[in-house]
Amino acid sequence: AVLMDLDIRGNKLSGPIPSEIFNLAQMTMLRLDDNMFSGTISSEIGSMEELQGFLLANNNVTGTIPSEIGRLKKLTKLNLRNNNFRGSIPTEIGLMSS
Repeated sequence: AVLMDLDIRGNKLSGPIPSEIFNLAQMTMLRLDDNMFSGTISSEIGSMEELQGFLLANNNVTGTIPSEIGRLKKLTKLNLRNNNFRGSIPTEIGLMSS
């Protein structure tokens, strides 16, 4: 079996997002919003080539938004609002198109 949709939004999960999640290359939807996750988004997210949606709103994630998100050519939904990111939006996000 292949995990394609992980929806754990709206819980009280805390701590860093396990980096192993970003190794699930066949995943199409990752919903982690409305928790208390901290730490950063791993650059390994760039290997999730099938990912169509990444929802991480309303957490305590810090650091920068990794430019590797720009590798996700199938990504149509990206919600990172209400976190504690610093820096700028990677230019790679603006270059995403099919």
